[in-house]
Amino acid sequence: MKPIWLLLIIFIIFAGYGFTRINLFTATLYAPPGMEAPIELLYGSPGNLISAPRTLFESERRAGEFRYEFSVPSGAYPVLLLVAHGSAPASSLVFRDVFHARVLEIQNPACVSELTKIEPTSGQSVSLPSQGRLQLVLWMIFTGWPCFLLTGLIYLAREFCVRSPRFEVFKRTWRDSQTLANSPFWRAAILMILFLSLLFLIPGGIRYDLLGDDPAMELLASGYITGHPSEYLVFIHFLPGLALKAFYSLFPSIPWYPAMLVLAVGTGIFIATYGIQRSGQRACRLLWGGLFLGICGVELMTHLQFTSSAFFLGFGGVLLFILQTSTRSLVLSFLFVVACSLLRYESFVLLTGTFSLAAIYFTRRSWRTIIPYGLIVIVSVLGLKEMNVAYYLHDPGWAKYFAYNQARGELHQTPKLNDIPAHSPVFKAVGWSANDREMFDRHWLFQDDRVYSIEKLRYLGAHLAPVRDFEGGFFTLLASLVRLPGVVLFLLVVFTLGLENGRSFWKNFALILAPTLVLFSYFALYLRLPDRVVLPILCACTVLLLIQAPPSIYREHSLIRFICAVLLIAITLNFSISTNVAAYRERALASRQLHHSFERLRSIEGMTFVNSIHAIRLENLEPFGHSPLADGLDIIPLLWLFESPSYNLWLERHHSRELFPSLAHDPHFLLLVPTAEMDRGQAFSTFMLEHYGENIRMRPFTLPDGTPAIFPDLTVLQLPGERP
Repeated sequence: MKPIWLLLIIFIIFAGYGFTRINLFTATLYAPPGMEAPIELLYGSPGNLISAPRTLFESERRAGEFRYEFSVPSGAYPVLLLVAHGSAPASSLVFRDVFHARVLEIQNPACVSELTKIEPTSGQSVSLPSQGRLQLVLWMIFTGWPCFLLTGLIYLAREFCVRSPRFEVFKRTWRDSQTLANSPFWRAAILMILFLSLLFLIPGGIRYDLLGDDPAMELLASGYITGHPSEYLVFIHFLPGLALKAFYSLFPSIPWYPAMLVLAVGTGIFIATYGIQRSGQRACRLLWGGLFLGICGVELMTHLQFTSSAFFLGFGGVLLFILQTSTRSLVLSFLFVVACSLLRYESFVLLTGTFSLAAIYFTRRSWRTIIPYGLIVIVSVLGLKEMNVAYYLHDPGWAKYFAYNQARGELHQTPKLNDIPAHSPVFKAVGWSANDREMFDRHWLFQDDRVYSIEKLRYLGAHLAPVRDFEGGFFTLLASLVRLPGVVLFLLVVFTLGLENGRSFWKNFALILAPTLVLFSYFALYLRLPDRVVLPILCACTVLLLIQAPPSIYREHSLIRFICAVLLIAITLNFSISTNVAAYRERALASRQLHHSFERLRSIEGMTFVNSIHAIRLENLEPFGHSPLADGLDIIPLLWLFESPSYNLWLERHHSRELFPSLAHDPHFLLLVPTAEMDRGQAFSTFMLEHYGENIRMRPFTLPDGTPAIFPDLTVLQLPGERP
């Protein structure tokens, strides 16, 4: 790799990060020791206050202190408030941007104890200047000088290697030994899995990803929801559900569900590592492949998610189909691809949509094998899918859920609800107000079979036309790639390696990446391109490029390019390790806060806590640790279980028939709302007033010791006048 390409990669990384932060400020506030009350930063004009996104860290300055960081865009704001649910913060508020150490400091920020006490005139004005491209260029120069210096050292090393006779002798000796080429392929794959196994030694290093889908399915499989293990996991086929049900029945203390996800993604990484080693590329290519799989494997392992785990398992089956020609590998490939569809049918659709063309082109199998194999896979997957549907429809309760979930899915966060005025006649026809639509589409609070009945959802699905936002889709696609700098970096590296080859590389590049970009563009039109889809697909594309890219046409200076790659790897490792360490520390703090909140909630006896989305972040639970939910804490996570037999059984176990009337009239039901999303509680209050005539003002619940039930990660809300 020439220094010019290294400079280009460094420039793209710094410019991409700078453009995402160019007009965004970070407001930092230190909370004193012992202060558990969550702090919110509100900015804007009177009557139109906006809550700034907040991140909570453990302070590095003093033990027991918390550091709150808020993200605020540039601009002039007439009102800036700090809302501390409990006591007022004592520290100053400091605004920083990416270019300066200190931009603005407010010694005595305006502070109120509760949201309900905010007056239109309270607060103080603040002006955050907008940054320009000149500041970005200067920041890149002053911040990136070590990388540019390293590039110069690479150039000097290149000249030394070219002109040193002793180095030429060493190069020939090292090349003739072929240490890497003579090692068994499977040995590198086993070492990769052993390396990833070290993640289990990090306390709290492995977590679930997303909004709680995986924890909810684990709660179903383990029997926490229904009282006994269940095979009805909704998104996962009933056959793996039956296996999990049997394992949880025999050994309930073992976390079988996360172990299944780790086994799936570990199998895919093992096969990918074997494939890269077996490709017989030069040492530079093998080194890049191993490092790339290591970093992406850490990401996939530490953020367990059934969609990405299923996809990577199926990708391992595709690699076996491409790389091997034996009957045994064909059978294993079939089993892995079918297992992918059992874990998540949509992952199988993603797999076939992105790699079918590449699998047919790169395999050495004949058409007499390819066609029967493809037909058998498709027939088997579709047959198993219909079997799963029939298994659910055999139960009347689950048949009702399937119908409701299909009607809901045609509307939830789809273009059919994009830019449709709330006063549209279509919404009036079903009796929805603007708040009802907000509750359904944004807050996922739709657990009312009268307001959000299946008949109304079907009517809206039939009469609303999708409005696709092409400009928003483009920025969604761009943001999805910018959010994953590690994957983008490695794609650029593979891209630069491909410049050493001719048309054959670009042909392979188009066959591998073109279907992926088409698929990403389609998802971006729906403004839904999550990392759980982007990361495994781009990882698989890069692995296939490393395997199928033809050998370099240049014979000289191959070891020089190897040294350049090693130095670039050092930069990448430093970036990746520092990012992961920061993530581990943040998640460990979130886990401690969550356990502390559970301990205080457990002091309230006889209560059922209804967990609105994000109120209790179930993904912060430790998949391979002790779950605090098993200690007699009654929590109902809403999410997608509404109208299912499991959901109804859960309500029956708490002596309830309908959720919202229970929240309005039953003193034993409490709704949990995230402190960072208080508008969710306000929308719920408006909903109860519109449909049940209950004037509810959301406020913290009082613990038995008289203190407000407020925690760093969630707030318990109550109805005034009905409880002490």
